[in-house]
Amino acid sequence: MIKKNIILLLAFSSIVCAQFTNIDRMFSISREHHLKELAKPHEYRVGKCTKYEPFRERRTILELNEPGILKRLWTTHAKGDNLWIEFFVDDTLKPVISGPAHKLAEAASKISTPSVPLGGFHDQKTVNLYLPLRFENVLKIVAEPIDPSGERPFLDGPYWQIDYKLGKTYEYVPKIIQKDINGEIVFQCIDNEELNTEDDNEELKYYDEIFELSGCEVKNFFIDGPGIIKKIEIFSDNIESLILRTRYDLDSLKGGMRVDPPFQVNAPLKYFVSDFTNTAVERNGNSVSIYFPMPFKKNCAIQLTSAIEYNSFLSKIRNRIKVTYIQNGRNADDNYYFHARYNNGIGNGYDNYEVVSTKGKGHFVGVNIFDNGHDHGGGDNILLDAGTSNPVQLHGICGEDYFHMAYMKIWNRTPYSGSPRHDSRYRYHLEMPIPFEESFVFNWGLFNGQPVHSVAFWYQERPSLEEKSASEFTYLMHGPFALEEFDNISPGSKLPDKIYPYFLKSAEPVKSASWLKTSQQGFVDLCHIHRRHVLQIPPSHGVILANRSAVAETKLWANEEMEVEFAVAADDPIKIFINGESVLDENIHNKPDPLKSFTIKAQLKKGKNDIFIVTSNTLNYNWRWNGFAFKLLTKVNPGEIYCMLPVN
Repeated sequence: MIKKNIILLLAFSSIVCAQFTNIDRMFSISREHHLKELAKPHEYRVGKCTKYEPFRERRTILELNEPGILKRLWTTHAKGDNLWIEFFVDDTLKPVISGPAHKLAEAASKISTPSVPLGGFHDQKTVNLYLPLRFENVLKIVAEPIDPSGERPFLDGPYWQIDYKLGKTYEYVPKIIQKDINGEIVFQCIDNEELNTEDDNEELKYYDEIFELSGCEVKNFFIDGPGIIKKIEIFSDNIESLILRTRYDLDSLKGGMRVDPPFQVNAPLKYFVSDFTNTAVERNGNSVSIYFPMPFKKNCAIQLTSAIEYNSFLSKIRNRIKVTYIQNGRNADDNYYFHARYNNGIGNGYDNYEVVSTKGKGHFVGVNIFDNGHDHGGGDNILLDAGTSNPVQLHGICGEDYFHMAYMKIWNRTPYSGSPRHDSRYRYHLEMPIPFEESFVFNWGLFNGQPVHSVAFWYQERPSLEEKSASEFTYLMHGPFALEEFDNISPGSKLPDKIYPYFLKSAEPVKSASWLKTSQQGFVDLCHIHRRHVLQIPPSHGVILANRSAVAETKLWANEEMEVEFAVAADDPIKIFINGESVLDENIHNKPDPLKSFTIKAQLKKGKNDIFIVTSNTLNYNWRWNGFAFKLLTKVNPGEIYCMLPVN
């Protein structure tokens, strides 16, 4: 039986790999196209539509009425040719792309050009399309069920995740032409882009050293700048014991070879590279290659250390490091700094695991996640720029879907996503890095007791510090309550005794619960926490509850009376009271890009000030994300205003 399963595994793996014309060529093209400009600033607003929508008739899945570029469409597709999709752009009366979803993906998988390294793929369960479509005014995506018999089958689903960028951009987008040749869909990509070869004309320099390490021993390497590291290669007798760290632009390298935290890159190679081979990293036995460009202005310190293992204090591990870089790289001052941060934890069944949280300006480019099990109902939750007029929230449907698969499909390996094993996955946002202006948070939903390891990758305008924000507020949360209770709740009113009774309407609701919740860069993420109070844990369930309301209370101390401004953002109806007075009461309309932002002014009195927020959650375009953002905009001196509730 074991031998039979191995044969089946190898056969299926070869089928999946064969869907791409030449996978090594595809990664090479992707490096040229995506990595060369990856460290440059990115100025646009990201958007994401996530939906689960059973239907029998023709239906509009998404309609956008502003300029932008469609970057990716993913949908479940387990029933062969039962799903027809059409893409309309601007004033076109006929769709620019149309056909059975799986046929579109199969045709797109044959595209690999300098500006579209991968057009798409179909893995028998899901459809992935990466064909970029620019729209000046309108993007409309329509779907309908089809059946060879002419009947209209009922589609239980499908699930959808559609990624796009909004705003006028100067990004080059090739022209995609659909043709019908002998009854088969064929895409022609009119690609006139010439790859930027300016860097290729600069002289490559190399740092190459062979050395030995024992357990906990540290080895530092230094490269003068300005410059850009193009590739780091590490060869070792024990790759998985090594930890890679970097620091950029140290004030001085004099006084010894010591390099102390904070590190901008800090991750074990077993999680930074794992056994992946893709656009950004590559593992080949006892060697790894890292292709993420790493710019620096003054200098770059690279540190390798060996993790503690049994007898490792005495044994020596032989290693070699080779760094390929450009010194005095073009426009070095315009580049952002590369960051990679490792984290780990265990799911408690109701709260999200924080993959990374950072303050500043930059763009997120990807994540590796390990040992996180089956994430149905959990998964990606991105929160950024709470303290600006343009906050963004991106919430996926399920964890497996973030990696462009479903039903725990594995073995896919593309420039953007891959899962060589059930417990080992990567997703790189190379086709559309996620820009942030003020802050960035990446959360992940986990089942109870589930361990997780992760490495997040991003670029930032300045080298970041690993620190928690001192300005975060802690809230006393109440609920969840039925959605109908939203209008009845205000300061001084009696809170409902019973919480929302989940699916079983006949079940006896449990008593209302209260707990503490601390914001993350101004966001209060309640996406999974409510299930703790309506479902017995353990075990936890993957469901994300909708159609409910909750209350968040906090108390702020002000040293003197003052007028202040707060930034607020929500995607569902929200009410805010300060010292008993209503300062915001919004019934937010359900639409694509649903997060709506506000600026409110409030008069704080000297001493204690009561903040009372009534929030809700309904079904919309972001798969039941539940939460809000509330952040002080007024600049105050340390200790002038602070939260009185204890921090978790």
